[in-house]
Amino acid sequence: MTALHGKIALVIGGTRGIGAAITRRLAADGASLAVIYRSRADDARLFVRGIEDGGRAVFAVQTDVSAAAALRAAIDTVIARYATIDILVNVAGMSENGTLASYADDAFERVFAVNVRAPFIAAQRVAAAMPTGGRIITIGSIVADRAPGEGVTLYAASKSALAGMTRGLARDLGARGITANLVQPGRSTPNAILPTAPMRRRTGRRLPSVDTARLTRWPGWSPISHRTKRGSLPARYITSTAAGARDRACSEALPVSRSIALGRVPSSTSHVRTP
Repeated sequence: MTALHGKIALVIGGTRGIGAAITRRLAADGASLAVIYRSRADDARLFVRGIEDGGRAVFAVQTDVSAAAALRAAIDTVIARYATIDILVNVAGMSENGTLASYADDAFERVFAVNVRAPFIAAQRVAAAMPTGGRIITIGSIVADRAPGEGVTLYAASKSALAGMTRGLARDLGARGITANLVQPGRSTPNAILPTAPMRRRTGRRLPSVDTARLTRWPGWSPISHRTKRGSLPARYITSTAAGARDRACSEALPVSRSIALGRVPSSTSHVRTP
């Protein structure tokens, strides 16, 4: 019998990137799955079909996690389908990067709606249907503790908020035997903190450039990134926690960063370009 046989797992943001790796790992360990995703419906359907071809049940719901009412409705749909959820994994996130002066007036609300409010709503909604021994695991970022370069102020702030939220959840739900933990992955390439074309299209403005060469020279970028697939380390931690291998783990913030934490936070103005 597989480690998660009979368990129901909900992965929010579970069809792409790290979320996809987590979903695959949970499926391989025997969980029945629900995933909530935002876009690329055709890709999501192909992903779900691949999991189902492996013999696991997957229930997929498309919604915009930045819209509170829509997210609550999507979670209620999952609960109506399965009646209970044993494992909640919050993965969905976004980054709006640039110099401090360049952030749009609504940037704070947009980033925190996805990165902070959505995990809060998910935990609040799912906890009501979660049995004793349930697991809430949220994906944060090593950027909450390390600044690999300029342009991450808002993203880092949102990911730092998740640490406090996780500690609060652990306190509130611990009496029911429900644990809450935070996984903080790093990145081996600077793509996650660079201004992207979709951001430019959405905002209609040219975002400031970030010195890519400087970022890749920062000692925090991992020297061993080629040895593991993206998302495999967080996925292994999450499934071991969900399966009870880490029963005493609660309110942890675990860096899973392919040694990015070996780097140092820039401490002088020579490392940081001011707006």
